[in-house]
Amino acid sequence: MAADRHSLSRALGGAAILVIGAAGAAKLTGLAAFAHSLALWNTIPRSAIMPIAVGVPTIEVLLAGLWLIGWRRRRTTQLALGFVVVATAMLAVERATGGRAPCGCLGVLAAHASRLDDWEWTMIRNAALGAALAFALAAPAAPGPHAAAPAAARHARAFTLTEVLACIAIIGIIVAFTLPVMGRAKTSAMNAQSAAKLSGHARVFALYQQDFHDSFPALTFPEAEFSVIRCETGGFAITSRYFHVNALWNVGLADMYYNGNVRDTSFRSPWDPGGPCDECGVASSYYWSCSFLADPTYWNGETREVPPRQLRLTRPAEVRFPAQKSLLSAYLPHEPVVWEDPNMPVHAAFVDGHAQVFEFRAVVPSERSDGWEYADHRYGGHDAPARNRPALMHTPNGVRGIDVR
Repeated sequence: MAADRHSLSRALGGAAILVIGAAGAAKLTGLAAFAHSLALWNTIPRSAIMPIAVGVPTIEVLLAGLWLIGWRRRRTTQLALGFVVVATAMLAVERATGGRAPCGCLGVLAAHASRLDDWEWTMIRNAALGAALAFALAAPAAPGPHAAAPAAARHARAFTLTEVLACIAIIGIIVAFTLPVMGRAKTSAMNAQSAAKLSGHARVFALYQQDFHDSFPALTFPEAEFSVIRCETGGFAITSRYFHVNALWNVGLADMYYNGNVRDTSFRSPWDPGGPCDECGVASSYYWSCSFLADPTYWNGETREVPPRQLRLTRPAEVRFPAQKSLLSAYLPHEPVVWEDPNMPVHAAFVDGHAQVFEFRAVVPSERSDGWEYADHRYGGHDAPARNRPALMHTPNGVRGIDVR
């Protein structure tokens, strides 16, 4: 009778641990989706999302692997029960604080059984797993051929070579699953962060238009070889050629809209934390399109005149396609290498206020230059080969044109 109960408890405990391992493998396969689910929780700090997203499924798979190779199954069952209790408690606290986010416990399997990922079903499932594990621990151990052996001899068993190799294989599989998925999750998170920053800057430009008679910023003067851009609150000033303001616009707007901080972290793209060729440490990673600094006729090779003619302030009313006209775009450190790659990601905010990340194949080819060939480079243009130039800077027909198809 005791042997039968032992067999039943071992079977239930093993089934519960294998379910936990399968759930862990499903989370590792869809790690980005699991991390996204955790980001919706109220009780999980942002800094803990990725450690939890990687650690939870790793623990689940390791528990299943240890149980399968027979390593101290009772201890493994105890660890699994503790894990289930902690996870259930966290879910209960999240629910009690008003959270309604899915737990993501089933990983990629949730796409085929989304109902089972609901809070109620998750609690029922965890209760069943906990009960099975508790039953396995409560059952008496079956007497075996070594029952009469001294205690020291029973506990002296070491790992076999097969067990060690199995553990190494399990860890290798986890790493193989995790690294590429973590890379994609990190890329997705950085793209989302960049788009959020661009969207915030687009709102600042909209506020400027309200405060300054429906116009885009006028921070440099066409008639001057150099203009001084100041941030009075921050006690900072910098000289700039006319078109160079496209990377220094943040200095001119910092007083009113960024608390006087010309080095605010929002000016840095997550892909370019050091900034582009910036000796002063203030140039923004997000470039303001030069097309807003001249008359639309200047951005047509057939109608362009020698500067400073046609260099002037532009207004939002002149923009014909606000959802397709780029306002700001991100500098990417790798662009000289892969600039002609149609799959290269481009980060941009548009005049209508939205921001997005899209492939370079959607970009309308720019004008060849912005006038750098005139007057001994007096205006600080960007007459470089197309593959070395930031995208969306020299829109054909200026503010009347489009940057994306």
